[in-house]
Amino acid sequence: MVLWLALAMVFPGRLLAAEAGSKKIKVFLVGVDGGTWGILNGLVEAGAAPNFRRLMEAGTYGVLKSTEPIYSPVLWTSIATGLAPEKHGITHFFKDPAHPVRQVNSSDRKAKALWNMASDRGYDSGVIGYDTSWPVDEIRGAMVTEQALNPDRVFAVHPPALLDGYGPLAVWKMNRPEDIAAAVARFTDYPFDAAALSLSTETAAYQVNGLVKYRLFDAYRRDESLARIAEHLLREKDFDLFMITFRGVDFTSHGFWKFREPDKYPVPPEQVAYFRDVVDRYYRYADELLGRMLARTDERTAVLVVSDHGFQGRETDIINYRDVSSSGRHNLEGLFLLSGAPFRRTEGFQEASLYDVAPTVLYLMGLPLTDEMIGKPLVQWMDEDFVKARRIKKIGSYGPYRAMRRKAGSDMTREEVELMKQLGYLQ
Repeated sequence: MVLWLALAMVFPGRLLAAEAGSKKIKVFLVGVDGGTWGILNGLVEAGAAPNFRRLMEAGTYGVLKSTEPIYSPVLWTSIATGLAPEKHGITHFFKDPAHPVRQVNSSDRKAKALWNMASDRGYDSGVIGYDTSWPVDEIRGAMVTEQALNPDRVFAVHPPALLDGYGPLAVWKMNRPEDIAAAVARFTDYPFDAAALSLSTETAAYQVNGLVKYRLFDAYRRDESLARIAEHLLREKDFDLFMITFRGVDFTSHGFWKFREPDKYPVPPEQVAYFRDVVDRYYRYADELLGRMLARTDERTAVLVVSDHGFQGRETDIINYRDVSSSGRHNLEGLFLLSGAPFRRTEGFQEASLYDVAPTVLYLMGLPLTDEMIGKPLVQWMDEDFVKARRIKKIGSYGPYRAMRRKAGSDMTREEVELMKQLGYLQ
């Protein structure tokens, strides 16, 4: 101790840097599919998104530049690998775009994702609901793929018995008309009519009630189920890397954007009062979900909140109500927020690339980047002593990715086909 104090008096900066560089950082990556500042900024200013505001006031935030094509499976895989689509292998929503029978899945990926890289180096990861992560990888830690809530899918969870007997999964199983009505009441007071879903898809009654069921209720029960799973796992284990993706903002923006801007779309006037605030209210719910995740962090946790793309209204000539079933569309301006150790506070909006996310996560964990990665770690917004003490390491590759190439019922289910139609990706 005497020697340490003597050295501290002579070399105080170096000792501080050495301590910072050796400090083990845990990483929380929270994905908000389709999150855009165009909506979030107004909610933050109005005090309606306190958890997002908390991160903004303590760290760095700005626009996360996305890439073409603006397809979520492509973009989330780029975020998880740090590679361009032609390198990681996911280039579309469907395995064969000309014959859209099967959506892409992890067996189509050609490169390791962050959870594989961390596992290779002996780190424990918790991965919940990450886009295009099914079939599951056998990693150190726990993995609940985006298909874990689908009863028709196998190889969706690792370890296989991870969720056995887990009560809150009942949230996903609630699908009675009264369940739907109760759940959507936090977003709209529209009187949901389940019987309308048995009508022709061309009827106005089906279209509006289908919108509530497939775009709002299913988004909510997915996000709520995954949040409860995450809380359950985080009570049980302390992960080195934790990743979760919430998709409800994307689903509701696709379906209900037209009601936010009713002057631009031929929507039935009587429905505007019911649905004008749905997207904004879902953002408030997303803020609640973020707060629940932040409650599981500590002073050693680096928090990264990212979206794969942004959102805006469709810029096209729309002539009837059926054409606006997917009124919101993707744009290239996503969002990011960086907070917690070792990020520092930065004033004003900044800009980064979605390719910077994977290098930043690896750098925070003390793991090497690969030569193939496009982006760079966002060290310019980290504590200087931490950066001085932790050099950027690189290797050629983490090795080939070997997916669990199993016959796992990969054709789309009826519900998935309906959702893809609702989102405008299938006719």
